[in-house]
Amino acid sequence: MKSEECRICQGVCLSHYPYVELDGKLYERSKSTGKCGDCGITNAYHHASCDQEYCPKCGLQLWFMCECKMGSFYLKEKHEKKSKD
Repeated sequence: MKSEECRICQGVCLSHYPYVELDGKLYERSKSTGKCGDCGITNAYHHASCDQEYCPKCGLQLWFMCECKMGSFYLKEKHEKKSKD
């Protein structure tokens, strides 16, 4: 298993991506405080499809209720070239 592959995210691990671009604006993703009861990450950015991650733009559950994530880009650095995951 490569370092960025993840069985929870089913591919590239989104817990390595601290930023998300929504509607052309960059936002920092929320980190878990302690161990997340859904995705199991500890004091880090949530895995893909975690129901405990909330949208930094609208405040709804990012993967289930939020419509802001449509067409979003996950970034490791603030000035990174965009690549969809």
